[in-house]
This record gives sequence, structure tokens and C-alpha cells, in this order.
Amino acid sequence: MTEGPNAGKFLFSADTLGRAETFYNQVRDLPDRRPVPLEDIVALRELMPGWMIPIATIKQLPHWMTRVVLDQAVWKWIATLLLILILVTVIRLARRLLNHSTHSGDTVLSYVNRLALPILVIALMKPAAYLITEQINFIGDMARAANLITNTIIYVLATWVVWLSALMRRN
Repeated sequence: MTEGPNAGKFLFSADTLGRAETFYNQVRDLPDRRPVPLEDIVALRELMPGWMIPIATIKQLPHWMTRVVLDQAVWKWIATLLLILILVTVIRLARRLLNHSTHSGDTVLSYVNRLALPILVIALMKPAAYLITEQINFIGDMARAANLITNTIIYVLATWVVWLSALMRRN
């Protein structure tokens, strides 16, 4: 801006911000005009973990695990799949334990037993989303997708819990 209260500032429209990735892709392979402290910040973000995972561990991974597939390093996909596998195992184990202690009929204990599994899954979803987006460090669309999926699961199960609670109050 050359005039007014924003004189001397660079202002960007929403359209310009929406096209930032396109602009970046047009210049990403051009040589730097002067030395920069970080060679490729985007590649660094695609590879690096959160604070709980030591960077030294990532640097020791085989080269194929540091390759980028769908904007994420392969090690991030593997870690996410392992996390999902652990979550599914915990949920299945809890379901099996709850099925063994099934109470029949419309007793309060029966409803509490039916509420336990969705409440457990709700309790696991936010930590899972945190691990995926902040520690495994998914970025971009995949991070947004992880948050969308976990929030959808939470809302659907919360609706189920409310419905079961309403049934319990009715009896």
C-alpha cells in the first residue's frame, strides 16, 4: 500500500492467499538469490515429527521411509496406521470385556454397560487426533482430514450416548 493507514505494508487478499501454494510451486525449483538458513522449509515440515519423537530417530530411518507420499513422509503414514491399529485393538478388547459382562434387560446397569464403549471411543479420539496432527505431525489436507474424521466420530458417538441416556431416564 502506498497511501492511507496501511502505507508501507504488504496486504494480501483472500484470493492471493488461496493461490499461495500455486505461487510456491511455480518458484520452488528456482535457485536462491542469497544464502538462506533453511534450504527447504516445506520438505522439512513434510519430514519432521513433533516434540515427543526425537529428530535423531527420524534421521536414522532408512531413506525410503523419508520419501514423501501425498505430502507426508512414509514414516508418518506407517506411524498413523500403527496408531489406528492400536486404537482398534483397544476398542475391540474393551468391547469383548463389556460383552462378557453383559447385563440383560432394561436395567440401569445394562444401559451403563452400553454407554461404556462409546464413551471410551470418545475419550480416545482427541488424544489420537493430537498424536496424528502434532506428534506424527501430519500437515495440510491430511491433518484437516484427521481432525474432521475424529470430530465426526466424537459427534456421532456423543449423539448415541445422549440417545442411550434418554432411554435410561425413560425407564
